[in-house]
Amino acid sequence: MTNLDMNAISNSQWSSVNTDGTDTWNSRDIVISNWTNTSGGDCITVRSNSTNIYVSNIVCYESGVMVISSLCNPALTLNLVDNVVFENISLTHSSNAAWMKTYLDQGYVRNATFRNINFNDIDQPVYVSSCIDSY
Repeated sequence: MTNLDMNAISNSQWSSVNTDGTDTWNSRDIVISNWTNTSGGDCITVRSNSTNIYVSNIVCYESGVMVISSLCNPALTLNLVDNVVFENISLTHSSNAAWMKTYLDQGYVRNATFRNINFNDIDQPVYVSSCIDSY
């Protein structure tokens, strides 16, 4: 997925929320590059059971940016994220730069790389938290 310019903001009195740029889930061998995203959700989210994900040359505004999220499939299901690279990322006026959201469950994140990240007006450059939504 390359060369995308996405703008998901509200022109009304209500702000846009949960308008993610893209989410992987049960995915492998994905390349995301040359994107500009303005949204009220996460810019790029790598979710449960995603492997070999490469994200590069991304510009994000107004969002949670590089997210590894929702490692929370049903009980007794292994949840994993493996071999993820985020590089050459620019972000402005965003909540979190590198954000990991997870429930207590079985699984792991392995080989996650965040490289060459430039940011301005960020609440938290690195943030680890529990998931903010439920399934």
